[in-house]
Amino acid sequence: MVKLPERVKVGGHNYKVLFPYQFKERTDFCGQCDIMLNEIRLDQNDQKGNPLPSSKVLAHFIHEVLHALSDVWSVDLKEEKVVKLEQGITALLVDNGWVPPGFLDRGTKREHRAG
Repeated sequence: MVKLPERVKVGGHNYKVLFPYQFKERTDFCGQCDIMLNEIRLDQNDQKGNPLPSSKVLAHFIHEVLHALSDVWSVDLKEEKVVKLEQGITALLVDNGWVPPGFLDRGTKREHRAG
């Protein structure tokens, strides 16, 4: 399982990272940034229930952080731009070996639950 941080600070705001998170309301979500509750929620499975590869979890994490950045700095990034930035930043980090050791590791399972 990917080792994600439990919290991430974005523009002075502490976001709680809930991973793995199972979306009950919408099964088509793999990730969500809740700016009202300062939470980033990420599923470990795709919409069909298949486990996501570590690189996809990292991409979804970056995607949701970009939504938080967009909100904090009032950039108003549309979804299409967030997707393109997510793909570019993920490739940059992975291709250059800048992902912290163990970040994409399938090591110890850690669960966070909302509430």
